[in-house]
Amino acid sequence: MTYCNVLCLGDPEVVGDSVGPLVGSMLKQRGVQAANIVGDLANPVNRANYHDRINELEADIPTIVVDAHLAKKAPLFYYSFLKGATVPGILHGGFEPIGDFAMRCWTAREPLDLLTVEEAVVQRLARDMTTALLDLINNQQLKEYI
Repeated sequence: MTYCNVLCLGDPEVVGDSVGPLVGSMLKQRGVQAANIVGDLANPVNRANYHDRINELEADIPTIVVDAHLAKKAPLFYYSFLKGATVPGILHGGFEPIGDFAMRCWTAREPLDLLTVEEAVVQRLARDMTTALLDLINNQQLKEYI
C-alpha cells in the first residue's frame, strides 16, 4: 500500500537545484515501496513539465514536496521539514501551493550561486534528506504531524 507521495522538484543540470531529483533517485535506489516517488535524475520535475507531472500524484494520501530554495536569511546547506504546502518555482514566478508537507533545503543565496555550489555538498545534503525521509516513510510517522 502506498503511504504517501514524494514530489521531488528541481533541475539536475543546475547543481544547487538538483537536490530534489537526487533525493528521488536515492529513494528509488533504496527500493522504497511505501511511497509514490515523482521526480528523479532520469525524469526530473521542473518548470517545463510541472503541470503534467503533478498528475502522477496519487489522490487521498499525503504529499511531501522536496525542493531547494534560496537562503535569503536561512542558513545554507540545511533542511527542514514543515507541515503545509510549499510554493515551487518561486524563482520563475511560482506555481500554486502544493503538498501537505515540505522538505525544504537552502543551497544558495542568489540565483547565480545555484550554478557554483559544490556538488559534494549537495550530494551530502541529499543523502541526509533521504535518510530522514526513509525514517518518516518506513515508520509511517507522518500521522504524528497531521
